[in-house]
Amino acid sequence: MMVERLNEMEPDENMDDAANAVFRDVLGHQSGYARGLGHLVIPDPSPSLLKNREFQRINEENEKNKAEAQGLKTELDAFKRDMAAMRAHFLDVEKDLIFRMTELESQSQSRNEIELGDA
Repeated sequence: MMVERLNEMEPDENMDDAANAVFRDVLGHQSGYARGLGHLVIPDPSPSLLKNREFQRINEENEKNKAEAQGLKTELDAFKRDMAAMRAHFLDVEKDLIFRMTELESQSQSRNEIELGDA
């Protein structure tokens, strides 16, 4: 059954992911199966643990930290976009400056040649 399902997969799919998906589909889900595939398995907390105040406090702190990390990731992404825009603007200004300096140098050389020709 697993071989048949694997043969149905698209040839360009990642074979490890496809094999894991078929494995879970055919055999179902049990923590031992996932461990055998090299995945970390975190079991659901027991009801007594869910009632534990320290567990609840840590769980709430964990959720707060996840939200803060997501907010910081959003800020970092915005900062990276701003830096990319500044870099692009800087390159445009640099190209314009190089063009103007080249133009000024050529005008200066033309003046020098005219002054040398008049002397």
